[in-house]
Amino acid sequence: MHVILVMPCLNEEAFVASACASLGFGNDASNGPEARLVLVDNGSSDRTPLVMANIIANSRLGSVVRVVEPERGYVPARHAGILEAARLADMNGISRDEILILQVDADTTYDEHYVAAMLGAAIGRANVVFEGVSHIARNFVIDHRRYCELCDRIDDAMQPFFGAPEDDVIVSDFASGFWLSDYFAWGGHTREFDSRGDEVHAETSRLLIRATRTGAHKFTIPTAFGYPSRRKIVADPLRHFVTAGFPREKNWQQSWDSNSYGIRDLQSFEDAIGSSRLLCPIALREAHLFALFAVLPRYLRQILFGSSQVMLPDPVAKSIAQLPDISRSTLGNATAPLFEALFALVDRQSLRSSAGWC
Repeated sequence: MHVILVMPCLNEEAFVASACASLGFGNDASNGPEARLVLVDNGSSDRTPLVMANIIANSRLGSVVRVVEPERGYVPARHAGILEAARLADMNGISRDEILILQVDADTTYDEHYVAAMLGAAIGRANVVFEGVSHIARNFVIDHRRYCELCDRIDDAMQPFFGAPEDDVIVSDFASGFWLSDYFAWGGHTREFDSRGDEVHAETSRLLIRATRTGAHKFTIPTAFGYPSRRKIVADPLRHFVTAGFPREKNWQQSWDSNSYGIRDLQSFEDAIGSSRLLCPIALREAHLFALFAVLPRYLRQILFGSSQVMLPDPVAKSIAQLPDISRSTLGNATAPLFEALFALVDRQSLRSSAGWC
């Protein structure tokens, strides 16, 4: 079996070397893992290409390649890297059934056993999206304990509503993988847009949702750890908090950005904990968690298998009843209608006054 890691990069000169070093590339040409790394430059305008060249020079000969994908976006960059992985496999006469693709990100560091843990769990399993575990760096937890504790408290309170773990389809793009043959059988990463023309993100979750028609599911590997940068939280702690980290569409972000509640940084967020300023943001985080982890998995089961005989919690059943009918065939071609319906549900639940958001 062979492993090819795919890492998209757009202006990542400050992070990419550390990410690659954590995976065993760029720090010792003779000590890298038995794997290959595809670095995808997505049109960087900083020194990222120079850093990439240095990583290539200081890695095992032939273990790192760089490709350029000029079309900006998560999907074009990831797909270009996977196409390069397919080219490498075909050129070397390796079956695509024997190539494990690991998606990694340039602003994430990984445990030293990450690659081995992912490969070990993947062998013998097919039609599966593999997911590692996202951990928060210890220094961030220490520095922003109150922020982390509030997130954990809300998430734990919502757990009783969530669907079965085996039905969960939300996948961390930066810590996931699949067999190359499965990727193409599922149709690969595709760009999708909602009815307003906004791009729908979370490309690996969408890939898995389309693949569920074939019986595909997610398998979590508890010993494969990734430590993503907290820069998005630092840049906009309130938005990241209310969406539980899920990437909402552009129009929603623009609407939300006009409602800061006086919170622009982590310090002001933590100062607001316990005050009425966070009541509506907390309600919106709960709404996102409820939609993504309680409603979505049951809604998918209904689309795929018809009405369930299992008694659903009343709020979940009522929410599903508000969603449109989506056919299996539609789901196989596009997931944008699914997410648009879910987020409309979120927005209805969280628009609790005539003034706008909450």
